[in-house]
Amino acid sequence: MPATSGSFLTVNADEQTTSGLELEATWQPTSEWRISANYTHLFKNRTSFPVAAGTPRPEDWLANRFGSIIVNYQRGKWNFNLNGTLRAEAKVLPQGTTAVFNLMSTYHHSPALEFFVNIKNLFDEDYNAIATGSGLGSVNGEVMRELPRRGRWFRAGFKYSF
Repeated sequence: MPATSGSFLTVNADEQTTSGLELEATWQPTSEWRISANYTHLFKNRTSFPVAAGTPRPEDWLANRFGSIIVNYQRGKWNFNLNGTLRAEAKVLPQGTTAVFNLMSTYHHSPALEFFVNIKNLFDEDYNAIATGSGLGSVNGEVMRELPRRGRWFRAGFKYSF
């Protein structure tokens, strides 16, 4: 809702009904290994919020199934982490189910200094995120809502705490 100063004010409006199932588990087989996972399935997600013609309904932005997994191994000054997310198709973004994994390694040299290497999008998944709001503009009268995500990329660095 526009405010008088030219900025916007967010307000709650109408109603939303949601029902689903959420599962979460953590397993620590040894002091060095920790595995966590979650999964959510929405059976019903409906709003009564009025939308402008040609604008997706609020529930169309959200996938009805999503989950994540984290596998962490810590030994001495080393930490290795594999994490991933799974997202089913959303009505606004018909691209099928996507699974994206990341890998990270950290060496804790001292309490103040650590070195790290990250690989984001480990398997080079070609996927898009949803551009919310009015999207990214229009092409041939169609609103572009697909925000391309990066392919595999690497990052290395260090962190020093004062």
